[in-house]
Amino acid sequence: MTMAALEAFDLIVHSEQLEQRLAAAAAKLSKRADLKDETAWLENARRRIATARGDLGDLLTRVLRLPELEVLRGERGRALQDDALDAVDRLDAAIRKAAGARSPVLDVLYMNLKLLPLRKASRDAFEAFVLEFERRLGSSYLTRMFADETYLPAGPALADLHRAFGVWRTVFASPALSDEEAQALTGELTTVAQRLELPCRQALLLADASLLAAEDLREPSGIFEKPRKRRS
Repeated sequence: MTMAALEAFDLIVHSEQLEQRLAAAAAKLSKRADLKDETAWLENARRRIATARGDLGDLLTRVLRLPELEVLRGERGRALQDDALDAVDRLDAAIRKAAGARSPVLDVLYMNLKLLPLRKASRDAFEAFVLEFERRLGSSYLTRMFADETYLPAGPALADLHRAFGVWRTVFASPALSDEEAQALTGELTTVAQRLELPCRQALLLADASLLAAEDLREPSGIFEKPRKRRS
């Protein structure tokens, strides 16, 4: 039976969450010297999912061009909005580490910006922020400063910020797909999801066995939460 696109999307998202939760549980379990085997089982479970996921690149963004996944654009855009704001925060930290808390770059770039409310901002409000932040970054002064040796260590954080803004925009910049493109994209999505089904099931069994010896971690871990079910 062919997996629906919505179901496939949610399974892939769930696999990422499951991998992260297994890693967190393994880290906690590793502190218990008498549970080395159980810790290894959790790590094995995490590794199975990581291997099956491979490098998905921008798949979860590209598939939002599919008509049946249009309903997810706002939801995915919100998650990527948070990612972009995390990148803004990381750039702030990188500048402070490179040039100190009194760097004039911080004043030029962050003056009068209220970042916290942007976590819940509308798409239009966030777009206005992105445009303003990019305008500041594009000024001749900041271009010159980021090229200076002092600020070179902040370069990766700056590149990550531009990437995060670009990925957020791609959610809403969706030219229509041809039938052939839609079929190929659906096939790519469902192939990845089907590849993940068995490793996810196996990971849950391994986690179940591991946490029999640490029941206090079972519920807080979130490992056994089921993937979202939607109507396609």
